[in-house]
Amino acid sequence: MTHEYQRAFLAIKAPETAAMMQEYLQDEHFGELAAQVLADQWRTANELPKDKRFPFGVDFSGVEEKRAARAVDPDATSAEAEAIFAAIESLIADGATDEQKKLAVALGIVASRLPHGQRDSTIQKLIALAPRRTRSDLLLGLVLSGEEIDTKIVGDGISEVLEAAKTKPWILTQSDGDELKSWLRLLPFVNQPTEALAFVRDMPPAQREPRFLEGMVGALADAPSGESEEVLFKLAEEDPRFYLNDRWRTAVLRFGTPSSARRIVDLTASGAFDRTGNHWHLAGELGSLIEAHPDLRAHLYSLLKGGPTTPGLAMLARAVAEAPDEDGLLLLIKFEQEQKRTFVTWQTIDRLVTQHVPSSDWAGAYDVVPVPAGSLRQKLLALTTDGGHADAAARWLRQIDWIRDEHGMPEAEPRHPDLPSGKSWPIMQPDPDATAEG
Repeated sequence: MTHEYQRAFLAIKAPETAAMMQEYLQDEHFGELAAQVLADQWRTANELPKDKRFPFGVDFSGVEEKRAARAVDPDATSAEAEAIFAAIESLIADGATDEQKKLAVALGIVASRLPHGQRDSTIQKLIALAPRRTRSDLLLGLVLSGEEIDTKIVGDGISEVLEAAKTKPWILTQSDGDELKSWLRLLPFVNQPTEALAFVRDMPPAQREPRFLEGMVGALADAPSGESEEVLFKLAEEDPRFYLNDRWRTAVLRFGTPSSARRIVDLTASGAFDRTGNHWHLAGELGSLIEAHPDLRAHLYSLLKGGPTTPGLAMLARAVAEAPDEDGLLLLIKFEQEQKRTFVTWQTIDRLVTQHVPSSDWAGAYDVVPVPAGSLRQKLLALTTDGGHADAAARWLRQIDWIRDEHGMPEAEPRHPDLPSGKSWPIMQPDPDATAEG
């Protein structure tokens, strides 16, 4: 019945509820639930509601912000944490029973997630008291509150799990090895993140597989340390199976730094992602990188100067088609003319000559507005030959005309791409089925 009472008190968000919960914090049966009610009241009053992206995992996306806030004011605390830690101090005083110590650890797991000031001495006592299985939860709370945790404490926890598994192998397989995973996901938030690689190297082969390490990999993308990027790429450098893992690729793409973007492009060119399943999806992700980091284009185009001669380079060409600029389109048309390989689509052309502007009249809708493309049209006209099926420049120039017919032309853009050039447009071809009589 205690959980029924907890649900009722959770629904009654009032000062009277908080006062009553504080009275129950040291209760053997209701203490932990009372602490959870207080913590929930603090979150309701101080944090925006979380989305539902992490129904079965831990959301580490707020750790960087919490760590920055803690660095500015390490003494910041909350009334709820003060009340819970006061109860903890009483529960771990000299002469405390095992049940009291157990409750103190449970309260610490709840309070550690709240702003709690500097309580190093009490927290160290709780860490020493906590059994292996709950110690990781206590450390997780500290991480989520913005604290940096000691590498050695996490390493010792991992070692304890592996040591226990020598006589109880089911520890590594029960619930898909969740106990070990709960320790591994803490590694990105230790004070020496690069040490994570050493711990991974020492694990059994089955626990080094990318699928088993996905929780740790995902957490690395949210870790505030600048070393996380290096750890994530080094992990795959030592075990190329990670290049084929969706969670690893998602994590490295989330870094959003120029250095990570360049490394991803170079890995693509080298063929690291050749065996991934959805090439078009990856091309879209690469296209987003190019748009986010314009300086990356010159490097990418230099990789493609010899043509899309490998699957990795062809992937980069598709990425250019997803996020084209004028030079990129002309490069792709060159490939089509010289190597008979088509990467350009009508969407490629549409992205260059139109802009999607959010509608002022309809939420979620947009208006398609033409943008000037005079220079591009001139260059395409110069590349045209006979206007036939194999004339890629003429085909895509006609595509621009069709888009203009549908969405209109910019006022300053003439119908003919380059009248002074003397080249005819459109290129008219004789009807092969025509006769002298017409």
